[in-house]
Amino acid sequence: MLFLQVNFIICELVALLLGFFFRIQLSPTKVSPTTRHVFQVVIGLSLTYFCFGSQILHLFAQTFVCYFLMHTLRPGVMEKVVLLVAMSYLAMCHIYRVVYDYGGYTLDITGPLMVNTQRLSCLAFSLTDGSSKDESKLSPTLKYHASKKWPGLLEFCSYILCFSTCMCGPVCFYQDYIAFIEGTGYDAGKKENDKIIRGEPPSPVPAMLKTLVWAALTGAVMMIILPRYPIPFMKGQAVNLSSGLGYNKKDKDGNDRWDLMDNADIVQVEMSTSLKMLLDNWNKTTSYWLRYVVYERVHSTLGVFFVSAFWHGFYSGYYLTFMTGAVFINTSRLVRRKIRPWFQKTPAMAFLYDILTFITTRIAIAYLVFPFVFLEFWPSLETYASMYYWFHIIVGAFMVVLPLIHTSGSKPSEKKTQ
Repeated sequence: MLFLQVNFIICELVALLLGFFFRIQLSPTKVSPTTRHVFQVVIGLSLTYFCFGSQILHLFAQTFVCYFLMHTLRPGVMEKVVLLVAMSYLAMCHIYRVVYDYGGYTLDITGPLMVNTQRLSCLAFSLTDGSSKDESKLSPTLKYHASKKWPGLLEFCSYILCFSTCMCGPVCFYQDYIAFIEGTGYDAGKKENDKIIRGEPPSPVPAMLKTLVWAALTGAVMMIILPRYPIPFMKGQAVNLSSGLGYNKKDKDGNDRWDLMDNADIVQVEMSTSLKMLLDNWNKTTSYWLRYVVYERVHSTLGVFFVSAFWHGFYSGYYLTFMTGAVFINTSRLVRRKIRPWFQKTPAMAFLYDILTFITTRIAIAYLVFPFVFLEFWPSLETYASMYYWFHIIVGAFMVVLPLIHTSGSKPSEKKTQ
């Protein structure tokens, strides 16, 4: 399967170069949105077929079954069925992959299908939120992404086959994508009385070069330390930037922000003081998708981690890692609520708390990833058994003891003097 990996690299390089052409020669100020949509479909379809060949039929099957459901089912039911169908189709491909390549890694269509599952479910939920008759029931996040306009076939295909995201992501919300195509996503672009005033895209080159440098550095290090490090996400981000996709308004200092589809913040990952902070900054678009599609609907951390495990595949190690991670995060919230107030009396104590949580987060993530790397159930348990399940025991003790601690607004010392 080496040729697939070579094809993938070629496609990413071609997409990077075509991104410049698309942003400059097919700017929204020079051509119509229709032209930009057609270009996205033709190039996205060509690159995906070149890389994956006939496997692209799986992408078509998942996509158009969900498109049919979007147009035939009523909102309220439609988005749940689309999520279920998209995830089920992805699951079948994951199962087939486990059968023919158990324990290995072969570049195949499951990667694009994972990203496509995010796209389809995001669109379905956005359309349902946009059709809500009572917007007061929507959270700010749901209201922000609600889409009142249903996509036509060309817009839908363009969104799915966008050449800078179709193969390795990251996921982009439909409204953001349409604003990018129409040129209304930039500060100079807007709509007045249903008339589109298109803005000239600012240059993404500085942000793109920064991303490429990070990708090169981490790629070089991880090819020596850990060949399985998933750097395609960062390369995909650079391709998006080259085409102008990823603009996120200006910051408070007036500088252009290109972090709309930023998929990893390495500094925040390495300096995080909690598991939640670490996971929120690693594969950020997937974390946001899970929060939007799952947590905003059921408000369950366990539900989020189960869907994440299911989305990744059917190796038992995924479920051990994600289910244990859900317990660890809930316990860390308990620690923050019960113990952190005792460390906030002085700056020195607060700094000590940050140091302790920083160290604990490093240990926790290292402890958690064993099943994710091993993939199998018994080797994972044997590894934990060789360490006497020490971190599990500590977390379990915290879960039992911390709820017994009374936390009030007054300081402990004040209680004694009253």
